[in-house]
Amino acid sequence: MISNWKAALGAAILSLATFGAGAAWTASAQARLATPVLRTDERGDRNLRIDRQRLETVIDQLQRDPRDYGGHREQAVDLLSQARTQIDAGLAYEERGGR
Repeated sequence: MISNWKAALGAAILSLATFGAGAAWTASAQARLATPVLRTDERGDRNLRIDRQRLETVIDQLQRDPRDYGGHREQAVDLLSQARTQIDAGLAYEERGGR
């Protein structure tokens, strides 16, 4: 299950980069996304929560972009929403104690 959300997230990010939808990002959002997240803590849910917030920001910015990019912006939003759903499922899984 985890590899599926990673694949969806990777595809969405690739779509953003390939079709220029990332042009809607502000300079501050780009700087925030470029900040490395340490992945050394035992509970990765902290990182998932940070990544989920990043997804929220990107989805919001894409939804506000008036350009359609030939339908690719909407597809990127859909894929990012799927990734968000998978992150929520992963967080719920962690909260249940890994069950």
